[in-house]
Amino acid sequence: MSEDLLIIENISKSFTVDKNKELKALKNINIRLKKGECIGIVGESGCGKSTLARIIVGIEKKTSGKIIFDDKEIDGISKTKDIQMIFQSPLSSFNPRMKIIDYMWEPLRNYFKLSKKESIPLITKSLVDVGLDETALEKYPHEFSGGQLQRITIARAIIIKPKLIVCDEITSALDVSVQKQILELLKKLQKDLALSYLFIGHDLAVVQNISQKIVVMYMGEIVEELDSIDLKTKAKHPYTNLLLNSVFEVNKV
Repeated sequence: MSEDLLIIENISKSFTVDKNKELKALKNINIRLKKGECIGIVGESGCGKSTLARIIVGIEKKTSGKIIFDDKEIDGISKTKDIQMIFQSPLSSFNPRMKIIDYMWEPLRNYFKLSKKESIPLITKSLVDVGLDETALEKYPHEFSGGQLQRITIARAIIIKPKLIVCDEITSALDVSVQKQILELLKKLQKDLALSYLFIGHDLAVVQNISQKIVVMYMGEIVEELDSIDLKTKAKHPYTNLLLNSVFEVNKV
């Protein structure tokens, strides 16, 4: 068995912007993610980070290239429960009319055909794992803070025991103190549950905080890849250095 959980080979994506023009959003992207590893993908808005994330989880279709997940090639709209995604805006992930218990029950019902009653112990445990408890079950999304809602989206992602979680700018809508708490939670879950992450962001300090490796994207291409620990000393590409110069200080939690 390979040590690689996810292999992205020469992934490209083009969008038709009018009848005669194409926008090349991704150009020959290559990434290897090992089991239990977190790779951070950083770059400015519009560089293709989120497009890549959506291709990996099956929301978008690639134009060309290959994706191998857990030693099997995946293509088109992925149905695997082993890849889950957490989105940028916590509130937009919820139906405002749906109680938290129903939001959490959905993946258990869809993937395992469990009744709501059968799901309650699993839902409660997942909420406890992210620092909440059973009092959340009968509440609605508007009764929680942004940080609490993001904890609930994490709880829903881990409840079906995936192997990979794609995190798309999941701390950018949170204040600095809450960002730190969410990053610490993700690190703990990574260790406890043997999770792998693709962590996408534009804040280099935040991305370095959680990642073992960092991929720097610019205009749809990877311009640099290096170990997180070497970010400040071995970065060579001008765009990476521009990002570094925009950060006052890059620290580990």
